[in-house]
Amino acid sequence: MKRIVKFIFTAIILMQLTGIKAYADAPAITIDGYFDDWMSMPKATVTYNSQYPNYISLVKDDTSIYLFYESNKQSSGSYIPLDSISLTIGSINTQIFLRYPTSSGTTDWSRGVYDLGRGTYLGLSPFTYWPNNSLGEAALVKNDGNYVEMRMSIAALENNLSMPSGTINNGARVSVNIPGLGGTTVSAVDTPTGFQYGFVIPLIFGIFIARRVMHRGLTYERQMAKSEAL
Repeated sequence: MKRIVKFIFTAIILMQLTGIKAYADAPAITIDGYFDDWMSMPKATVTYNSQYPNYISLVKDDTSIYLFYESNKQSSGSYIPLDSISLTIGSINTQIFLRYPTSSGTTDWSRGVYDLGRGTYLGLSPFTYWPNNSLGEAALVKNDGNYVEMRMSIAALENNLSMPSGTINNGARVSVNIPGLGGTTVSAVDTPTGFQYGFVIPLIFGIFIARRVMHRGLTYERQMAKSEAL
C-alpha cells in the first residue's frame, strides 16, 4: 500500500514540475499566410468533381473558430471563393465573407479582393453582412495553389448573431459549407486546450518516470534482501 501511495505522489510531483513546459508547447494557429500549423489538423475533401479535390478544415478552441480552405488550382485557376461562406452555429446560419477592414473595423468596400494577383495577402478580415463588424483576421495566398485561413472570435460571433454568451462553448454544433468549393458541410473539431496538454502530457511523463523510480527502488530492495540472506 505504501508503495502505491509513493508511486501516485511521485507522479503528481512530476506533473507539477513538467506542466509549465507542456502548457507552453501547446500548439496554436497563427494567421500569417503560412500553413504549417494546419498540417496536423483534420481536413475534409469537398468537390463537385473527384478529379479536382478541394479541402476544408474547421477547428475551434475556447476563444476562436479557425477556418482553412484550399481551392484546386487545376479546376479553378486563380479563383478562390471569398464570399458565401455559410457558417452554421446551432440553428443559426450566417454568411461570412472576406474583405479588408477600415480603421473602424467595418468593411472597406473600396479595396477589391478578386483582382489580386499572385502573392500573400495579410490584414483581411471575416465579416457578417450585418452587423458589418470585423470578426477577426484572415490571410489569402495565391501562387501555385489558392489558400485562405481565418480566425473568428467566438465573442464577436455571439455578439453579431445576438447569441447568449457561452452558446458556442456550451455544445452548439458549428459547421461550414462553401458552395464555391463543393456541396459538403464540414463540422468543427475541438482542438486540445493548453490545460489538456498541460495536464495529460505531464501525467503520462510523470507516470513513466514514477514507474522507473519505483522499479529501481524495488530492485534495490531485492538486492539488499539477497545480501542479508547470504
